[in-house]
Amino acid sequence: MRDFFEFEGYIFDLDGTLFDSMGLWAEVYRKALCGFGVAEIPADYIREVNVRSVSEGARYTAERFSLPVSGEGVVAAWTAIAGDVYATSVEMKQGAAELLVRLAGAGKKIGVATALDEALAMPCFERHGLRSSVHSLTTVEEAGADKNFPDVYLLECAKLGCAPGETVVVEDSATGARAAKSAGFCVVGVFDPNADCPREELAAVCDRCVDSLAELL
Repeated sequence: MRDFFEFEGYIFDLDGTLFDSMGLWAEVYRKALCGFGVAEIPADYIREVNVRSVSEGARYTAERFSLPVSGEGVVAAWTAIAGDVYATSVEMKQGAAELLVRLAGAGKKIGVATALDEALAMPCFERHGLRSSVHSLTTVEEAGADKNFPDVYLLECAKLGCAPGETVVVEDSATGARAAKSAGFCVVGVFDPNADCPREELAAVCDRCVDSLAELL
């Protein structure tokens, strides 16, 4: 892999990559399912729901557990539990703020590709003083496909005006990393112990794998 700072564009995932929020969502899912009478969460559930958009993940949840509510009801439960946590409490991952500032200072194009709603993401960036570092954001909802497919990365790459071969995707998900690689991106994996993705699986599909974004500085 070329030196990390030699590329033109940089596309970051949010939860588990820039935001230290994977543990939060695992607890949101657990509490919501518990409220619907589901006491045990299958081992693969968090990984499956995290690569989907909020609405898709909610529909998947309602169908998988045969809940007495629709996807909209699941979204309402998640939102009620998450509340204003992103705006008030979610912290950046180690090295994330410093890395964004350095890339922005070097004139690099910085984008976001995420399953998180923009309404939750932007207040967190603003609270940390990093909103101006991000050029654009694309959600899987907007792209029309979850992170099993490269659409969200390709759409964000087009917004940045870069070619995939000149763009790095930074992900904590092996699913997303694999999809980005299939579209010609260079991919850096960031291991998050709450992401339900073994480090060796992530490393196997990435050009480089780190335990902290601080390693890239």
